[in-house]
Amino acid sequence: MALDDVVERVATLGPDATIVVLAGPGVAAAGRKGVEGLRALAERGGLGVINTWGLKGIFEWQSPHHLGTIGLQERDFELAGLGDADLILATGLDTHEAPPDRWQLAPHAWVAPRQLAELAERWPLPPGHPVRPPLYERLAEVVGPLYESTKVPLSPARALADIKAVLPEGGVVYADPGLAGLWVARAFPTSVLGSVHVPAVEEPGYAAWKAVHAATTFGRAIVAVTRDPWDLSTDDALAYAATAGVRFVLCTWGVGSLGSADDHKARLADALADDHVRVLEVPIDWSDTDLLHDVAGDVIAWT
Repeated sequence: MALDDVVERVATLGPDATIVVLAGPGVAAAGRKGVEGLRALAERGGLGVINTWGLKGIFEWQSPHHLGTIGLQERDFELAGLGDADLILATGLDTHEAPPDRWQLAPHAWVAPRQLAELAERWPLPPGHPVRPPLYERLAEVVGPLYESTKVPLSPARALADIKAVLPEGGVVYADPGLAGLWVARAFPTSVLGSVHVPAVEEPGYAAWKAVHAATTFGRAIVAVTRDPWDLSTDDALAYAATAGVRFVLCTWGVGSLGSADDHKARLADALADDHVRVLEVPIDWSDTDLLHDVAGDVIAWT
């Protein structure tokens, strides 16, 4: 849809309309123009933004413009309130993360990421007031207490809170698809765009190989998260990393033991300070995943 048509359509709806933005990884792929354009649009229009997991971190989790991350579970799009919108502005979507038949629950208009800044400048309505949907609130009620859980094996949310706490500025987390990727994409308290990566499709050895590349290219602190047992491609990545002299931490969830929940954070900090690859075994209570299912249904990502 031409931008003139989008502006006219928004103006026709009037100031009381419910307009939400659904944004995907194409926004980040457009670089500064896409990212800053989306943020400007949200600010100028007083709009809430729902992002798929490939754009995790576009807003800090506590920003009033952040309405949640969707695409991971079957009821995400419904509970995100897309069916109640007067207009969905869609931008930068990946069909693996946001299949059209799942998100097109209300009238919608496409905006190219490169057009977001111009749309912000031409926004025809006074700023609105974003309202967080049921998905955001219900997940917060479930995951919030788990961040501070002291049980062993660890809640996946507690494991993520520890990673967030010890990862230095500029650090990056990569996670394999599946249960590990679900929790990272769903519950990692992201505050920086590009600091968390989970693929949209199955990729053997994704987390470990991405960690190798990032450690080789950028020299940042890197944590890769996978699930025990890992695949052969992960073995290959670890072998290559050892010969190449790069360093990162591979957290393999679902195996090992801890004396207490607090031991995990200490072990993470020690591993991140090492000068070579470290494999950190992390016992995980996967039954907490049932709590996510109770909120938003079965996992649909990577299926």
